[in-house]
Amino acid sequence: MKRKNGLIPTISSSAAVVLAAGKGSRFGGDKLMAILPTGARVIDAVMEKVTRVFDNYICVVRKDDRALQSHLQEKQWKWVIAEMADEGMSRSLIVGVDVFPNAAGWLFVLADMPFVLSSTLATLKDSLESSGDIPRIVIPQCYGRAGNPVGLSQCFEAELRRLSGDVGARSIVQRNAEAKLIIDVEDEGIFHDIDVPSDLTKG
Repeated sequence: MKRKNGLIPTISSSAAVVLAAGKGSRFGGDKLMAILPTGARVIDAVMEKVTRVFDNYICVVRKDDRALQSHLQEKQWKWVIAEMADEGMSRSLIVGVDVFPNAAGWLFVLADMPFVLSSTLATLKDSLESSGDIPRIVIPQCYGRAGNPVGLSQCFEAELRRLSGDVGARSIVQRNAEAKLIIDVEDEGIFHDIDVPSDLTKG
């Protein structure tokens, strides 16, 4: 695993893991570098909010995504390569946990969801950090419907490391219903990801 900028894990605060190692094949191009109506790139909209809220963060990228790596480097945002990204999203989650193994928890932010509000990220971060030793899975909800990003407290480190495939942390969430903390937010951005070009204008 390649680390950037001397990342130092902490214990008292949570970390954001930006998952940017997908292929984005449905989009027909590099969707993370696509331009939103605001003029910002998709990845920039995500990273600007993440870095505004989190001191501890990492963007997990594919080994062969040189354009994204160069862009992140130019912006001086921290990134790391998921060497086995082709094995599924689980590998990216594990890489992120490896960077901050002693974090209070991890918020897994999808890099193709640029419309999530920074206030939502801050609310989820606070909920993770207030969990202490209590197993907690934080999930944002708007109008009674759950969305992303999802955060897991430090108690789930071992389970996160055992993940495999491309379903992310879904299996952990399903097995630990009693740990779920549903957080109401006024943020429809928690529903909207970028799969096809027309999604760029849906935020």
